[in-house]
Amino acid sequence: MVVAVAGCTTEELAPTIWPPADFRIEYEERAERDGRFVPVRRFTVDAQGLAIYATATSVVVDPQPAADGAGAALALPVYGRVCAYQLVPECTRALARKLSRLGIGTLDSGAADRRDGAAPAARLRWRAFADSRTIDIATDVEWALGEIVHLLAAHLPPGEQALVGCDPARKIEPVLQAVPAPTIAADAIDFWRQRAVAEPDDDALWAAAFACAVQAGGGSGDLTSGRLANDVLQSWRASRQGRPLAPPWSDEALQRLVPQTGLW
Repeated sequence: MVVAVAGCTTEELAPTIWPPADFRIEYEERAERDGRFVPVRRFTVDAQGLAIYATATSVVVDPQPAADGAGAALALPVYGRVCAYQLVPECTRALARKLSRLGIGTLDSGAADRRDGAAPAARLRWRAFADSRTIDIATDVEWALGEIVHLLAAHLPPGEQALVGCDPARKIEPVLQAVPAPTIAADAIDFWRQRAVAEPDDDALWAAAFACAVQAGGGSGDLTSGRLANDVLQSWRASRQGRPLAPPWSDEALQRLVPQTGLW
């Protein structure tokens, strides 16, 4: 997958501490699928300025129902519509700095969930200066969180739906130039797998690669497709170095999702 270079429309100077080496911002949007909320859109930017935007083209579902009979035991989004672009250093610095100024490091995790009693429609994960936050987002957000989501939305590819938490009455002015449009990526499996190898502790990247491999082999009768999904799963397990997978993933459910395409 080609990574385009995207520049800021206004490039501001910033101290060299921006962004910190461990900087990362991740937005994950969820929707109801098969009786449970499943991630359907994600956007990330890391300290090197690599921005990845993806939307789910389908969902792969564990054939075994949950123990309580309510919905599927596991459902994974297939992030087949993807674009990746490299922010120029000035833009990455500005993004990290503005997030800090908006107080992302002081926001209360789960505040949206407690405020209205509803399940969060989206989630932010932020890391910088050895600190981190996981912040739930509802459709109605307080000012600081709304500003943060609006800032992220200004870094999306043009024409994409506004992020949950954005004020629908407020226009989003893009801050980037030359951002590619997302496309259905024929090499989505390879893309996500390469990202997972580069960041082996990020289970969400392994899950994205695995779901794409499962989708490719589902119902095809192609022996190679089944082997590919199993190979991704084994690489994912190896990356854990003996540590069990955290919910919602489990070894048993993931193994059931591997396409049964023959004896191998």
